[in-house]
Amino acid sequence: MKDLKEKTIRSGSARVAALATNFLVRVGSLASRLLDPKDFGLLGMVTAFTGVLSLFRDFGLSAAAIQKAEITEEQSSTLFWINILVGASLTAIAMLLAPVVALLYHEPRLFWITSVVAIGFVITTRAHRQSPPTTAVTPAHQLATGHPFAIDFVGPA
Repeated sequence: MKDLKEKTIRSGSARVAALATNFLVRVGSLASRLLDPKDFGLLGMVTAFTGVLSLFRDFGLSAAAIQKAEITEEQSSTLFWINILVGASLTAIAMLLAPVVALLYHEPRLFWITSVVAIGFVITTRAHRQSPPTTAVTPAHQLATGHPFAIDFVGPA
């Protein structure tokens, strides 16, 4: 039981590190080259809001899918459409709360920035995998080899 607890803590720590690094690299490298410092700050304000919503993007479905040894075509299709629904819902929530974000920061331009960034929820949920991993790449194998970080880092936005 202690071994499972240690693996769980290590896995969680690796996931948090992967998410933080992914966020920093993507926002820092892309935005710093394309945006003026003022615009970069506006994007940072929006990212603080959409980052919280993105915690719900997967909705735990990928984690549930990898627990099964086999997944049927019907289950895979259902998971796909649920992911699309979750992404569309998060997009709608972000767009509905865009005026609140603009009011919170006293910056009217954040309304449109939030609305555009919100579209990413639908796009990224389409990229989530709904099938279980092959036997060669199990979660334990990923944890042992450090691949959760690599897969998350180079995976879809």
